[in-house]
Amino acid sequence: FSYTWDMVLPNYDKIFKLGLRGIIQQAQDRLKEIEADLTLEAGDYLEQKRFLEAAIISLEATITFAKRYAALAREKAKAETRPDEKKRLEKLAEICENVPESPPRTMHEAIQSFFFIHLITGFIELPSVGCGVRLDQILYPYYRKDIDEGRLSKEEALNLIESIWIKFEEMGFIHPPRLFGSAGGGLAWQNVT
Repeated sequence: FSYTWDMVLPNYDKIFKLGLRGIIQQAQDRLKEIEADLTLEAGDYLEQKRFLEAAIISLEATITFAKRYAALAREKAKAETRPDEKKRLEKLAEICENVPESPPRTMHEAIQSFFFIHLITGFIELPSVGCGVRLDQILYPYYRKDIDEGRLSKEEALNLIESIWIKFEEMGFIHPPRLFGSAGGGLAWQNVT
C-alpha cells in the first residue's frame, strides 16, 4: 500500500460556476455524444464511458454527502431551544441543501462548497498535503458581492474565514490510521494563500 503525495486541486472556478449538478449534466451530455460517435474505437469508447459514469457516480455521492449534513443540521435545529443556535443550524441546513450541488450564492455558501470538495478530495479520496488553492481568488467575488449588497459585514466575513481555518486544523485528526501507523490523527498540511 502506498500513497502518492501529489496535490489534488479541483477546478473550483468550474465547480462554483456550474455546481456539481451542472458538471453532471456535462458528463451526461458527453456520454450521449460518445454513444453517437461511430468513429470511436472500442477501447477509447469504453475508457471514456467508464470515466464519465464514474465521475457521475462520484459527483452524485458528493451531493448526497452534503445533503446528509443538511438533514443533520435540520434535525439538530428542531431539537434546539436557543433561538440564535436554532437559526444558525437552519441556515446551515439551507446552505448544505444548495451547495455543492448548485453554484454558491454567498460567501458562506462558497466556503461551505469549497470545504465539502476539499474534505472529499483531500482526505476521503486521496490524502494529500494541503489544498494549494488561492482562497483569496475564489472567495473574493462572493465576499465583495455580499459586502456590496449589505448581506455580510467585515466582521462576519472574518468569522467565516476563522471558521475554515479551525476546520483545517481539525482535519489532522481524521487521517486514517494506516497513513501514520497510529490510532489516527496527525498533521494536516494546508497550503493556502
